[in-house]
Amino acid sequence: MVQQLGSLTYLFPQNGLGKAGFIFDTIFLFLCFVATGLRLWSRRLQKTSLRLNDWLILFSLIIFLPPYALQSVLFIKYGVGLNIDKILTIGGPGIMIRIWRLSYAMDIFWILLVTLIKLSVLHFYITIFRQPMFIRIVYATAALCAAFCIGALVEVVVLCPPRGGWRPDGLLFRCDNNSSILLTLGTIDLAIEILVIMLPMPVLWRLKLPTAKKVALTAIFGMGFLIIAFTSIRIRFILNLNDSGDISSPVLMQIFSAAMPLLGIINASLPVMAPALREIYRSSSRIWRKLRKSTDNSTDSRRSPVSPKPSGPEVSVVEKRNLSGAVEPNQIRITTAWEVSSTPASESDHARQGMYAYV
Repeated sequence: MVQQLGSLTYLFPQNGLGKAGFIFDTIFLFLCFVATGLRLWSRRLQKTSLRLNDWLILFSLIIFLPPYALQSVLFIKYGVGLNIDKILTIGGPGIMIRIWRLSYAMDIFWILLVTLIKLSVLHFYITIFRQPMFIRIVYATAALCAAFCIGALVEVVVLCPPRGGWRPDGLLFRCDNNSSILLTLGTIDLAIEILVIMLPMPVLWRLKLPTAKKVALTAIFGMGFLIIAFTSIRIRFILNLNDSGDISSPVLMQIFSAAMPLLGIINASLPVMAPALREIYRSSSRIWRKLRKSTDNSTDSRRSPVSPKPSGPEVSVVEKRNLSGAVEPNQIRITTAWEVSSTPASESDHARQGMYAYV
């Protein structure tokens, strides 16, 4: 079967790294939609309008969709993750230019995403911690994030654009040290990430809260350390980009580059989604109680019913006494009165039926 030159889609089932990256990104993107949905639901339960940090997260989620599509194209159509010789043999010499074009566009989206997510987290800080000195530090950190974003975009877009625009002339970047640029940007981003994660910790532990709650809040805010770990791993793979024999580092760098903003969106939503999680817990508890009650009723209905004690004629024995109160001999009369009814008779019904003994 002759395959179209330039497309390696038919090799995607054999692309282990590509499949892993695609599945990884898809799962985390789904979790981002779930976390963002819980965040918005929590705002609705609290009857509060969306704040700036919510809009920044929504905007970040929307911005992530294009790089997710681009990375999927790299894995599925262009065979990123396969052996480089196989990619060149099947895709032709121009396929590497197309791969680097998409990677270049993803770098621009990455800079925007990590900045927007940090700004969302910082704005959330100043909505819950109102200490003046802390707010000033947060604003200074936000300014640092904005400066990083502007500087990185100038470096990538203005100083090191693709040579000759987007023409596939065999040389992609005007700068020959593209990996050094990525390493510099990644290191600066790591330092800012550590600063953002550590900012609320001193304030949090000075609050008059039980230690258990402080630990729980620290765990929630400290989920950002997972992002720090992913950033460090990404830097490690950037260091290996110049190794021509290493085919896995570029792919793994792309995977971890996509994971960082996805984890950032989830981490930024964790402190906000508590009302939605409580509502889910209450609803599930109500459903569980109803199911338990329904099961108990069904079990009782399957049991053999206890037959009621058969009713028969009621006998009244009346002792006839004389005026002195003594029982007159041979003056006991027994009478019966009974009635067949489809329902059991109450005590008042028995009285109305005149079930009495007369002398």
